[in-house]
Amino acid sequence: DAELCGKMLHHPHVRERVSESSYRLGTTKLFMQADVLYTLQSIKNRIIYPFVRRLQIWWVKLQGDIMNRKLTRGFNLMTKLSNDAEVGGVQHVGFIVKAIADMREKHATASANLNAETIAALMKSCDSAEQYVAKGIAQKEEAYRIRAEILGVLDGYTSRLNAVKDTAATLYDERAKELLKGECEKAEIALNESRQEQMTAANSWDQAILSTASGGPGGLRRAATRANLNASASRANIAADPEEEKRAREERMEDAKAMVPALEELAARFLAEKAKMDAARAEYAEAMEQAADRLDTIPVEQFIIAGIKTVSDAVADSREAIYNAQKMLQSMDAEAFKASVKAATQSVEKAMQVAAHESARVQAIEQLDEAEKVLKDIQFKAQEDGLLETAGFDASITSAELAIQTGRDQCMIPDVAVLQAKTQDALSAVEATNDLYERAVEAKKRESKARFANRFAMFEGGGKAAPPPVTRRGGSGKGSGLGAKPLFKVRAPPAQEETAPAEKGP
Repeated sequence: DAELCGKMLHHPHVRERVSESSYRLGTTKLFMQADVLYTLQSIKNRIIYPFVRRLQIWWVKLQGDIMNRKLTRGFNLMTKLSNDAEVGGVQHVGFIVKAIADMREKHATASANLNAETIAALMKSCDSAEQYVAKGIAQKEEAYRIRAEILGVLDGYTSRLNAVKDTAATLYDERAKELLKGECEKAEIALNESRQEQMTAANSWDQAILSTASGGPGGLRRAATRANLNASASRANIAADPEEEKRAREERMEDAKAMVPALEELAARFLAEKAKMDAARAEYAEAMEQAADRLDTIPVEQFIIAGIKTVSDAVADSREAIYNAQKMLQSMDAEAFKASVKAATQSVEKAMQVAAHESARVQAIEQLDEAEKVLKDIQFKAQEDGLLETAGFDASITSAELAIQTGRDQCMIPDVAVLQAKTQDALSAVEATNDLYERAVEAKKRESKARFANRFAMFEGGGKAAPPPVTRRGGSGKGSGLGAKPLFKVRAPPAQEETAPAEKGP
């Protein structure tokens, strides 16, 4: 750091001995003369040495308390090791008892004669006792670990066996369920017996560690072996040879363990059969749900209000078929519930067809009624407007009436497509009649406008010769009483009053 280096060189202690001409401070480096570095080192030593001397004086004064502190540390370590041995459960092991007793003796000697030799002996005894306690705890944990491994394996097989038992409880076939449960009980008895044997052996080893071990860490397993041999020899059904007894125990445990995979294989086969059944049930259950959803789309209440009972009866039969199919899905007879599902599906399809036909029939009747009403309105308006004599109008009305009657005749035919086609034909015929009427009305309006325009032109040419008399022919009959009378008089005021009804006539 260039800034920090510059501050150091400008410090009063440095400036009085190092001149600025003896060094140059660059961007990244410091350039000095040959004696400048030695001068800087001398300045540093002159600052540090007083503190070093003070520390040395303090350490010399403290030497008298070092022995006492080591003695205290030895006492604390002795107390800690005793507590660790009790917590670890190895305080009664012979070599640990001896190590702790030797450590207490060395502490008493050092307390009576405090010097470097007694303190060194105390610290050596503490280190040795610490190693013995650690080894004893490790050996005991190893014994427990061995027991836990064997029992852990058996517990694992027991858990697998419980899983097989849970699987047996979910099976549908009662015979398969009873078979699997019976085999599981046999395997469970064998595993429990093997676990009891292993527990006996592990407890014997543990007792040997806690009560009879002596002579150092190497005596732990020898004492455990002796205890295991004694425990084995005390049983009448176990061979006197510990290796033979261990081998027999291991064989019984392996036989018990071998029963579990066979049961798992059997349970897997039963589960595969159950899965096939579940898949079939799920498939057909989904089909039943879809059928029920389709059935719910039928507005039964509307048909009942309309007085149509065939739809409600068909829906009731379909719901009964769906209920029976759902009950059959819980049985073990696959063919039976397949047949019931098929029957329910066909019943729903029939109900949908009935509802579609009745809905189309009701809609067709409503449309035909509306078409008939519209046709009558067209006839009334045509008669009022004097358009019944229009070319093709009478034939169009007759054709529309015939199409409406044909549509009504088709309402009792089951074929919905034919009914809808005939209904559409009737509506088209009525629409054609209405178009013919509207064209006739438009033609009449055009004729009236042309007549009015002619009269208005005659009125505008009033200063000229009087127009020829105008006679009204055809039309709707309104204002036909005017006949051959002139439309107005040129000079007489009353003639203007006569133009008003003539203009209103068209």
